[in-house]
Amino acid sequence: MMTTPPSSPPSHIAAPGSRWPKLLGIIAVLFGVGSLFQGVIGPVSMLFVRQQMQAHVIQGADEARVSDYVSKITFHTYSSSAAAAAIGILLLTGGILLLRRRKVASPVLQIWAVLQIVVGGLVFFRSAALFRMQLEITLSSPAFGGGNEAGGYPTFISVVYWSFLIFGLLWTAALPLFMLIWLNREKAKQDMANW
Repeated sequence: MMTTPPSSPPSHIAAPGSRWPKLLGIIAVLFGVGSLFQGVIGPVSMLFVRQQMQAHVIQGADEARVSDYVSKITFHTYSSSAAAAAIGILLLTGGILLLRRRKVASPVLQIWAVLQIVVGGLVFFRSAALFRMQLEITLSSPAFGGGNEAGGYPTFISVVYWSFLIFGLLWTAALPLFMLIWLNREKAKQDMANW
């Protein structure tokens, strides 16, 4: 009687492993594509901003102040869109590397996380200041009962500004902080060492 050796599993079936690289990789790819989209849509949005601010001038807003705002927001939009696109490419690359389980994914994503916190934070601080300036122009417009009567709006503007700033900074830092913490966990380091 002949005995046949036990069959081994086909070599194309991967050994079971952690699922976090796939999940985190997909999240990174989606957010990376979102950042690239933000880099493209930002300059396009300036068409609408200019039209909106021109409408305020027609309604009696201070033309010099509106012109100053449009100049500042234009520069900010183009520079922040370029930064979002560049950082988005880094995130997209890190996400793809993570999906492919490449060891270099961790340093790429950690570099992205630090850049996102620093650059994203600076961009958001500037965005909040410009948002405040836009609110002041809008609420001081005669269409909103502006002029001397606009004195009641500073508290409202401050509340909106600080809410915008706090929630925006939290949103900007949430994924990068999570990524830094996750990739520096001992279990994640062990998983990546086996790739």
